Amino acid sequence: MKVNPGKSKAISFTKARVNDPLNYFGGDQKIPEASRWAGQVSYTVQKVWKALRFVMLIPKREIVTRKV
Repeated sequence: MKVNPGKSKAISFTKARVNDPLNYFGGDQKIPEASRWAGQVSYTVQKVWKALRFVMLIPKREIVTRKV
């Protein structure tokens, strides 16, 4: 799997308060932190849900085609 650092945003989860932002790098390119984490999380969840529904449809299609 390839990750495009130019199109990526970093999100970190911790119980502690972080005063200094963490630096993430993809190769030698810095990956910026997401400024609106709630928006970034909901966007990511939407994309994952869309992919998951697509993957769940594949076995159903195979069952239907095998019965015919």
